Amino acid sequence: MKIKHLILGLGVAMFGVMSVSADTVRTWTDTQGRKVEATFIKLDGENVVIQLANGTMFPLPLNRLIPEDQAIAKTLPPAENANALTAVPTNASAAQAAAKIDQLVTMGFQKGNIKLAEAYKKQMAEDAKAGKKTPVPTALKQNPFLNDEQFVRRAYVDIAGRIPNFEESSTFLKDSASDKRAKLIDKLIDSDGYVSNTFNYFAEMLRMRNESDVQYVSGLPYIQWMKDQLKANRPWDQMVYEMITADGKVWNNGAAGYLLRDSGMPLDNLANTLNVFLGTDVACAQCHDHPFSDWTQRQFFEMAAFFGSTSTVMSKKDFGSAGDPSQRLVDEAVAVMEKNGIDPGPNPRAKYDRQKRTIGDILSANRYVINDISENRMKLPDDYKYKDGT
Repeated sequence: MKIKHLILGLGVAMFGVMSVSADTVRTWTDTQGRKVEATFIKLDGENVVIQLANGTMFPLPLNRLIPEDQAIAKTLPPAENANALTAVPTNASAAQAAAKIDQLVTMGFQKGNIKLAEAYKKQMAEDAKAGKKTPVPTALKQNPFLNDEQFVRRAYVDIAGRIPNFEESSTFLKDSASDKRAKLIDKLIDSDGYVSNTFNYFAEMLRMRNESDVQYVSGLPYIQWMKDQLKANRPWDQMVYEMITADGKVWNNGAAGYLLRDSGMPLDNLANTLNVFLGTDVACAQCHDHPFSDWTQRQFFEMAAFFGSTSTVMSKKDFGSAGDPSQRLVDEAVAVMEKNGIDPGPNPRAKYDRQKRTIGDILSANRYVINDISENRMKLPDDYKYKDGT
């Protein structure tokens, strides 16, 4: 499946032109005439917070916008998730993000202790009437910071998926540098252990496996492709795009392994796609309207129709008027073997039987290829029972 899109880079640090698509997106213009298409998040004091198509957010001084846009910004309601979006800037460094998280955790403890105090005061009043003594609650507090021994172990387990050996632990503990923890994290993220450990998560989520049910179609190119993406720190959206739009055979394009994982089963593949990438379980809608959500069976097939013109295994009609060449190729191979005096095997009634099976398996493996076809083959099932199917 091929999808073409165009994103024009920003002409200056914060303004330019971008191609996006969303109901809340509009073109904002500054006093110098520069434009940017972005989503309005909220008005924060004298700044307008907007979000670009790539997710990056910018606080723009209100007085830098043309008067018309200033007036609009003052009337627009904030985005529903505005506070969550602006809690940590999307372009913040890891240290900034961590500091913000620490701040939010501290605020959470403070709010929790206020509630505890209020509950204690209320309970104390009730107990006083009954002549009872109210036990003083223990205030909520953060755990103490990890010491170096705890940190080095946790860092290795979380990032590399293993505990550190003696030499690695000793080296870290003897290091007196103030930034040794940050350096260890960077070192581990740049290690093969990080790739391997992170791959285990993705392999389970994407149901990867070494071998398929088809001879000579291995899952190893797909596995290696995923490991390469993780090692290169490829953005997740780019990885998903490449998997969903892949074409060709898995040994030429590892990303094709995602669609070929469920080759010939487009409905199952769609159910898994929605589950993995959208966190939505709509498998029930393959057979009937979903009993617990708004998904209908028709909507499921409408979504599946996006892949209806994508073939993952070649059938007879895909070969056109020339027909399936498999038998012809096997016969030609047998003729070559006979001409060159290749041993036909011990059974005279099944000459070259072993070789024929091998050649057939190889030809069959080459049928598993992602192609765009001229027709959309996704149809509602014959037993579709709802009135909107007519």
